[in-house]
Amino acid sequence: MVRHLICWFTCLIALTVISCESRTTDDILQSIQQGFNEYHQTRVRPVYLDESLQKFQLPHFFRRQEHGLNRSLYENPVICDLCSVVVNFVIEERRMGMSDINIKGELQAICSLLNIETPRVCEGTIDSNADIILYIADNNPDLNPAKFCDLMLQDNQCNFTNIEWTIGVPEGQSPLRPKPVESATTFKVLHVTDFHVDPMYTPNKVKTCNEPLCCQSDQEDGSGQNSCGYWAEYGNDVSETLVDEFIRFANTFEDVDFVYFTGDIVPHRMWSTTQESNAAIIDKFLRKLKAGFSVPVFPTLGNHEATPLNQYVLNSSIPSNLSTKWLFDLIEEEWSEWLPQSAMQTIAKGGFYTFSPIEGWLLQDDEDPFDQLAWLIEVLLEAEENNESVHILGHIPTGSVDIIKVWSREYNRIINRFANTITGQFTGHVHVDTFQVRYNISNPNQAINVEWNGASIVPYDKANPSFKIYSIDKETFNVIDIDQWTFNLTQANENSELSPDWYKIYSFREAFNVPTLLPEDIGKLLINMAEDHNLLGEYHLYRFKNSDPGTGDGCDEICQKNYLCELSTSVYGDTSMCEYLKEVYDLNFGDKTWKMWEKIYFFVIAAILAITHAGAQEAGLVEKLQLGFEELKLTRTFPSYLNETLRQLAVPHFFRRSDPIDVGFVNEQTYGDKAICSICYAAANFLIFERRNNVPLEVIALEAAAVCVLLGIEDAEVCTGVIDLNLPIFAYLVDADESLQGERICDVILQKSGCNQTTFEWSIDIPEGQTVSRKNPSNPESTFNILQISDFHYDPLYMQGKTKACTRPVCCQSDQEDGDASEGTACGYWSEYNNVDASEVLVDESIRKANEFDFEYVYFTGDIVTHRVWSTSVENNTRDMKLIFRKMKSAFSGKPIYPILGNHEPTPLNEFAIGDDVDAALNTDWLYQLIISEFSTWLPKSAKQEIKRGGYYSVSPREGFRIIALNSNVAYTMNWWLIHNDTDPFGQLTWLAQTLKEAEERGEIVHILSHIPSGKADLLQVWSREYHRIIERFSNTIAAQFNGHTHKDQFMVYHSSANVSEAINIAINGASVICDKSNPSFKIINVDHENFDVIDTQEWTFNLTEANLAEDAIPDWYKLYSFRESFGTRSLAHEEFSELLPKMAANHNLLDDYHKFRYRNSDVAMESGCDNSCKKNYLCEIATSQVGDSTQCDILSKIFDQNV
Repeated sequence: MVRHLICWFTCLIALTVISCESRTTDDILQSIQQGFNEYHQTRVRPVYLDESLQKFQLPHFFRRQEHGLNRSLYENPVICDLCSVVVNFVIEERRMGMSDINIKGELQAICSLLNIETPRVCEGTIDSNADIILYIADNNPDLNPAKFCDLMLQDNQCNFTNIEWTIGVPEGQSPLRPKPVESATTFKVLHVTDFHVDPMYTPNKVKTCNEPLCCQSDQEDGSGQNSCGYWAEYGNDVSETLVDEFIRFANTFEDVDFVYFTGDIVPHRMWSTTQESNAAIIDKFLRKLKAGFSVPVFPTLGNHEATPLNQYVLNSSIPSNLSTKWLFDLIEEEWSEWLPQSAMQTIAKGGFYTFSPIEGWLLQDDEDPFDQLAWLIEVLLEAEENNESVHILGHIPTGSVDIIKVWSREYNRIINRFANTITGQFTGHVHVDTFQVRYNISNPNQAINVEWNGASIVPYDKANPSFKIYSIDKETFNVIDIDQWTFNLTQANENSELSPDWYKIYSFREAFNVPTLLPEDIGKLLINMAEDHNLLGEYHLYRFKNSDPGTGDGCDEICQKNYLCELSTSVYGDTSMCEYLKEVYDLNFGDKTWKMWEKIYFFVIAAILAITHAGAQEAGLVEKLQLGFEELKLTRTFPSYLNETLRQLAVPHFFRRSDPIDVGFVNEQTYGDKAICSICYAAANFLIFERRNNVPLEVIALEAAAVCVLLGIEDAEVCTGVIDLNLPIFAYLVDADESLQGERICDVILQKSGCNQTTFEWSIDIPEGQTVSRKNPSNPESTFNILQISDFHYDPLYMQGKTKACTRPVCCQSDQEDGDASEGTACGYWSEYNNVDASEVLVDESIRKANEFDFEYVYFTGDIVTHRVWSTSVENNTRDMKLIFRKMKSAFSGKPIYPILGNHEPTPLNEFAIGDDVDAALNTDWLYQLIISEFSTWLPKSAKQEIKRGGYYSVSPREGFRIIALNSNVAYTMNWWLIHNDTDPFGQLTWLAQTLKEAEERGEIVHILSHIPSGKADLLQVWSREYHRIIERFSNTIAAQFNGHTHKDQFMVYHSSANVSEAINIAINGASVICDKSNPSFKIINVDHENFDVIDTQEWTFNLTEANLAEDAIPDWYKLYSFRESFGTRSLAHEEFSELLPKMAANHNLLDDYHKFRYRNSDVAMESGCDNSCKKNYLCEIATSQVGDSTQCDILSKIFDQNV
């Protein structure tokens, strides 16, 4: 088929509408039709036809923007009708007996008249293409012009005929294959494409001419800035010296194992191609490749290799001057050095082949098919059966407008079927550095494959010459990373006596901050690019390889949106992901009517986040949001007045939930004013409505992530990760409870903001009676030690030298930017004070130092897993927990370790499933089983059964002494499962009361381990109240409690409800190994042998700043304090605190000491100090053991004020 000739006619028609000011398109169409009819009858072209044609100037149409530029010429609805008229005219002329020479002459004259190209370009292009058109017309008496136009102008959606066929794709899905590991062994593939070698390239010829290709030996000499350079010129083809230079430089990469060449050797001098000239250029080029590379080269054909350009046909009945057999014969001979004899059979049929160069890896050349798709299925089935991975090589990207729509669709069906078998696709043709993401047919939001484009050596499309080096996993054959190499053509031409200054413009993973190049991560990258337009700016630079003309004009909004479509369109005509990404790009909540009804979800998320904005009521924002919400429900249109409203509701770092002195009554206004509850109710109810009306969860996830980024909560990766992890739970809760209302959701998660439409009221049966009399301590004093260590938050990605000043919830990670030591932003050897978790060396050192002490038991009070909350998984959490448990068990040499779970241990963060029938994908059974298997040595059979019920247990390590380990995380208000059922989750409190009663009857003394302190404001209030009732009933049976979670060295005192001045119990916090504004630490707990009271605690720490300066030298650990010595108590028995707390309220120096100990004397905390407001908050923190009970806080605050 002759694309150039027919497209010339259609552009003529398109410009009719553009250029004619006084006539309608219908008039023009009628005039053209009438003129052609008159010409048929009279054999004289009427004057009015020439006059009309003269109004249409189509300069440079033969330069055919085949790489996606300037498509607007083809976007007029009249084109299809006019195309049919014009093609019909050509066919009728032929059937009336007009000779080849006359038809060509007519077309050449019109070409020149319309200034499409210079006379010689018009003559050459029409002469070479018209033979095919005339052959088709002569041999197809029923040729339908409409069908011809449908094929040639499919991007204008000409639908005269239904071009439809399908191939039989086998049912099923290729089996999942292993994913590459971080430490994968790799091999290297060099990908080069699109040389367009110009044997007529001549330096110093004119580089701006009036033909499709300049710098030619038969053109004028240039001068000054209009003179062609030594190597090549932007907008032109390459010299043979540049080909030689590429081969020279490519050979400096000694570790390259294979070369992929994805087509286009022949230049853009399309008006003078012949079989002989093309064959000579191809032969010379391939001889250079063979001589230049000692490794196998796997080539494909480009669309320029054929003559005329683009025309591939193989049929024994057609004339040899029109067949492509000469080309297939040539490459069969030329490629035989690299390919086996078996590949030659399909090359002879149509230029495609398959070959397995190493075990488990299949190479596939995918050129335009001759029954090729059916063959492709057979090859992929065989590869699937042999457990092989496949790389597909082709020239033209399959989502291009140059690929026939039905072929693109059927190819996509094949890729979908064999997505797990195909680990890479590699293309060329477009001359720019790009890639295309392919999506699941049944789940359009799921990325399943990626096509990587090799860019080009030719600078024809304003890009610098370049090639790529792929790192390929030897086990899975996935692409691990991509390096793009280039040089600046302008600078190289200015220094032609020197070799060009090649440089690596980027490594893909580093440049785009992606964890892998697997389809799922590249799919997320496109969302990130739509949300973060800076990434599109980077893509623009890389696309043109940082060339001067390519990047000089920048890339505006239209350009960036086109890039999103370019990257997401892998099936011609499927614009669904393109449109979605453009809408994500446009998320400014202005005057937009959203076409997809699912987009309503954006407002819902915005309203939920608006609740965090303090002062919203006073500013009138609440009323605007509520009004907008109602209007949105009614009209499905986003009201324009919401634009400015939402701009005022930025909520940066919402997921981080920073934890200042957060007790049950102090920070009720932290997250906004009273209006937040009503807004939350409306938004949550609408979310429930969305789910019950079958909005796809994938759509909700994508849109929620977009809004999350838009409002500055976190960056795209963090937002997407957290939402993807949590959204299935939300869906389950809605699906499981038909009566669920938004009020219940908000009253749980916003408890401390006073949302209270729902009554959370229940109580447990506590055995009647009074607590027993306290046991006497040993006399003389006899004690043993317990090690309390807590909150490692081990980060397997911690890396010294990375930046500690990142914008994410946790910094110093290996996939983040480097820090600058001179500016103080480089992460230290051990850890850092802010937004950083513990390195493995810090974990090891803390365990090593702790093991120097004499102790009988270890209390581990929870939280091993990192704060990288957006990428947790069962596999990762299990791996990290097992590692830390293994380290402790090995170091502590068989000493019993009694662990409890932290809120970071499950995935997602905080979520402990409540219910017996929870889906396996959502429940927490895996976590409970892990604890059982890791600590079975020290746990009795009864404890294992209790752990299975809900992560709690009881054990008696010695006579008269019992340890009760609780899972208080289940009552955390950020545990979504409380929405499902809040009444004594797991029956844990009932079990606790019964276990304490049994201990009381046996005369045992109990230590309770619990991760979250019971006075924390984000524990469910009713749970906290019932827990306090239990503690009060058995206060003398319970010698002490041990907490973690806060990362601070704290203690919390329980008071009698009947006698507010009487302290009845104490909870000791183990502080943390993680720094979090503090120095790392652990505690040695000294316990009485007889009554198991805590006699003293010693806090051990080191200065992190000094340790980082000394790097790998052992830190200078020291005892920060002894509780008895520092606070002047005889012990930590309950009664001691009845006097200590009023003493601290009166003697503010003790609160200064508390501040120092709380942060373990860290540089950052001591520098900030603690004013009177801070000290009063400390008193309330210590004295509040029940959420919502401010009794002790009020008493101590009054004493404090009296002593200021």
